[in-house]
Formats: sequence, C-alpha cells, structure tokens
Amino acid sequence: MSKPWPPSHVSEVAKGLGIDLRISGDVKNSLVTLLQSKLREITKQMELETLDKYPGRKTLDDPSRTRLGFNRTRGLMIDEISDVESVSSAAVISANEELERYLR
Repeated sequence: MSKPWPPSHVSEVAKGLGIDLRISGDVKNSLVTLLQSKLREITKQMELETLDKYPGRKTLDDPSRTRLGFNRTRGLMIDEISDVESVSSAAVISANEELERYLR
C-alpha cells in the first residue's frame, strides 16, 4: 500500500497556494486525511468515467479531456536539460500545464 503525503509536505503545498498562517501538526494530519479521502473519491469517479468512455480499458485516464502525454513531455525535457540530471514529475506537470495554456 502506498504511503500518504508527509504532513510537512502538505503544509508546504498549502503555503504555495497562499495560506500564510502557521498550520499546527494536528491540522496538517487532518489535511492529509482529508486529501486521502478526496483522492479516493476522485479516483473512483475517474475509474467509472474511464470505463464508461473506454470499456475494457486497463489504465486509469482523465476522461474529461485529452492531455499532452506525460512520458513524451518528460522525454523531450530530458533531451533539453544540461545543468541538472533529471526531470521531476512536478516539472513535467507544470510544463504540460504551461503548454496547454499556450495552445489556448
């Protein structure tokens, strides 16, 4: 079974979203629990919608829209880097979001 996010990481993400107040340990732990619950809900809904749209599919997809391929974008980014060794998933997601905004 996968481990949930560390409470300190959830706190850092919250700061990045504009929450400037100090978050207590109990609240951080509660946020992790809430995020896990919401992720279960999102995953189940995506699973149902994926199978509704693509019966027999074996991979969870985003049935609401087509996105740029994660692995393809990551590979293209790896081809371009020279001063760092690897490309994080956060970097790929950010790049895909920026490319999709650029398409608009």
